[in-house]
Amino acid sequence: MAEKKLYFNGIDGRTGKYLLPPMTSREVSALGLSATTEESPERWAWFKSWVSRHAADDSSRDPIFDCDPRNLAETGWGVIYAPGTSWQVKKALSRLLEHRREQAGEHDPSYFKEYEYQSGETTSQFLRRNGAKPGGTADADRVPYYLLIVGSPEGISFQFQSELDVSYAVGRLHFDNVEDYEAYASSVVDAETGKRRPRLPRQVSFFGVRNEGDSATRQTADELVGPLTHTLVEPGKTGWDVLAYLGPKADKEQLSRLLGGPDTPALLFTASHGLRFPPEDERQLDRQGALVCQDWPGPGDENGVDQDQYFTGDDLSPDAHLHGLVAFLFACYSGGTPWRDNFEQKVLGKPPEIAPHAFVSRLSQRLLSHGNGGALAVVGHVDRTWTTSFEGSEKGEGVDVFRNTLRRLLAGHTVGWAMEYFNQTHAALAAELSNLWESQHFLEAVDPEWFSDLWMAHNDARNFVVLGDPAVKLAGT
Repeated sequence: MAEKKLYFNGIDGRTGKYLLPPMTSREVSALGLSATTEESPERWAWFKSWVSRHAADDSSRDPIFDCDPRNLAETGWGVIYAPGTSWQVKKALSRLLEHRREQAGEHDPSYFKEYEYQSGETTSQFLRRNGAKPGGTADADRVPYYLLIVGSPEGISFQFQSELDVSYAVGRLHFDNVEDYEAYASSVVDAETGKRRPRLPRQVSFFGVRNEGDSATRQTADELVGPLTHTLVEPGKTGWDVLAYLGPKADKEQLSRLLGGPDTPALLFTASHGLRFPPEDERQLDRQGALVCQDWPGPGDENGVDQDQYFTGDDLSPDAHLHGLVAFLFACYSGGTPWRDNFEQKVLGKPPEIAPHAFVSRLSQRLLSHGNGGALAVVGHVDRTWTTSFEGSEKGEGVDVFRNTLRRLLAGHTVGWAMEYFNQTHAALAAELSNLWESQHFLEAVDPEWFSDLWMAHNDARNFVVLGDPAVKLAGT
């Protein structure tokens, strides 16, 4: 019997073909287990170092001990500036900084912190320099739980962000223009102080593309988005409406109505392919991570992907009303793009460069900084997404991490605290992966299918990032 093929999200923006062809579990696992430690001792040393930073034991995985995660006066709040952050950017953020200073420093002024990141600093070095133990539980007396990175992933890498996010609630802001920082700061402060309350309905909208002949979007629509729409709001609990736009209803016109148009909800969850362009393509910085809509005929089409089949930052209307939105974009590169390919870094020693430099997606930037009032936060993905992040048994427990995250948001918790489900999954999978690598080191048999599932699910959980302040909450909660 033919071995089951695995399908990967992500579409080449030039050709309309898959970024990766369907592979068997053995083919995927060969990417990570192709060499013995004797053949590649430097890779083994690299992995052991990586595990020591990621695979903490369960006792240290509790995010914050004995405090209310919604109360910044207990958790603390801090900002980390990338090297060379200008005084103009800091001034543009001053409304947000003063707002958080007042909240976090209500009882203890030291619970509000401003940090200057040192170029090339590792997560462990940063924490030690600031009096905290790497891998330990967040402690506001040392380093606040909520941390906002200000700067590009060139100045402070996505890797630093994901590693810090294991024990802390981390978000990032990076814009090309100073005015965008000011616009975002005003959106958050206005929403939280009541100066200009968001008028979005208490509504969760799901947008699930299901392209013709495409196994990847069939899985996300049927096995992720579908179950979420039916089980997100628990029986007997009211206050939130759930709407779903699946398959034929998930076209670009409808997405325009959900992103700033008349159907804009307080919480939007999208699931689709994301576009990728090669580094030499002039469209990469503006369109990488664009959301491919139902309008795309699918992988059988020979004409590639047309601009009217995907949604980019340029498609946001100047008159859009996004203020108060929290958007969760399940798509390749929807949060950003690393300089080097994450997928092949354990395979070739020196992974291929997929961009001239790491960058935050333009769509996310424009959602956050819209002139009419922007989104409060965007959860996006760095690099490719994987269906293994939600595939579970027949009982559907693979969807739990998504469901629990969204439920926590609906209950009035912060985006950073809600994302702890992904952070804990990341840490747990890292620990299990380390055991498989130990088995290989001692020349013990490793199940290739199990390894490939773990590896891809781990990468997926690790690469979800918060763009915006991690301490924001849904409008109306």
